[in-house]
This record gives sequence, C-alpha cells and structure tokens, in this order.
Amino acid sequence: MEWAATLTDLGFKDDDVSFPSNRHMVNKKAFRENVGVSIPVMATTHAVTKAFAMACRNSPEKITPHSAKHSIAAERDRRRLSHEQRKAWSENIGHDNETITEQYYGKLSDDRRFELLEEVQEDQISPPLNLSDEAKIEMANEFLK
Repeated sequence: MEWAATLTDLGFKDDDVSFPSNRHMVNKKAFRENVGVSIPVMATTHAVTKAFAMACRNSPEKITPHSAKHSIAAERDRRRLSHEQRKAWSENIGHDNETITEQYYGKLSDDRRFELLEEVQEDQISPPLNLSDEAKIEMANEFLK
C-alpha cells in the first residue's frame, strides 16, 4: 500500500505499471515526457530481485521472486478454480499458458504428496448414483441450458 501511495505521489496513474523502469523513477524529465502515455514496465528483473533481497535482509528466510511465484502457484492449487480461471491466474503471474505454471511451479514436496495421499481414504468414495431415467433427462436438460 505504501508503494502504491509513493507512485501516486510521484504522479503515476492507475493504468501505469506497479514496477516502472528505473529511468522513470529517478529521471523526472523522462516521467514528464510520458504525460498522457502509460509508463512502461521495467525491461529487466534486476530491480525486483534486488527489492526482494532488501526486504529479506534482516530475515533468516530469504524469499526471491521465483519463490514468490511458487507460493502464488500453490495458492492457485488450493482454490477450486475453473479451467479458465486457472489460465487467467497463470497469465497474471507472467506465463503464456497454464502448462508453464504447472511444469515449473506445480511441484509437490514428498511430505506434501504423502499428506495428500493420506487424505484420500476409501470411505471418501461416493457410491454410484442410481438415477431414474427422468432424473437423468432433467440433469441433461439443466446441463444443456
């Protein structure tokens, strides 16, 4: 929230990026040249990596932009999302498609895998539904609406 306030105080607008290039942060002339034009995103990740390092400098746990993406992807997996929502979530963390998120950030630790498998119990299996033909037709009609 403080960072958003700082950007607002500097004259940034709602449609400007949250992490502008350094040129727009330190060079007021470069900022004034873009009046009416959205401020472009920084071209490298160096500043973000440096910001994470500074934020963690007094902490025993070091968090990197990469580890933050792992946390964001793990949060996605904890939610019941539609395929389209999962795709939007992946694109929002900068991936071209959900496969990239799954391949690089969807990993489970052995401990978590075993924990999840312990949650799967025989008594959780639902018995098959014995529906009448009328109920099946009604269900199909609802689905096709």
